Amino acid sequence: MPDQRARRAVFAPLTQSGRAEAVTRRLRDAIVLGVLGDGEQLPSEVDLAEALGVAPVTARESLQSLRELGLVTTRRGR
Repeated sequence: MPDQRARRAVFAPLTQSGRAEAVTRRLRDAIVLGVLGDGEQLPSEVDLAEALGVAPVTARESLQSLRELGLVTTRRGR
């Protein structure tokens, strides 16, 4: 089971510029390192944006990049 500190770090607010790229990099690294498990459900775009301190459009852009990399799949609705 991944370290809880590592999991908290994944969803900690961002402080640097280039936020969409930073969100993508952070989530990609968490997936590759196993901090986020295969098939694990991520927070909604709105919740993810709030946790990271970015705009929902930034979270959406990052998730699109992760989809293009084949690291996440998304479904509409709950």
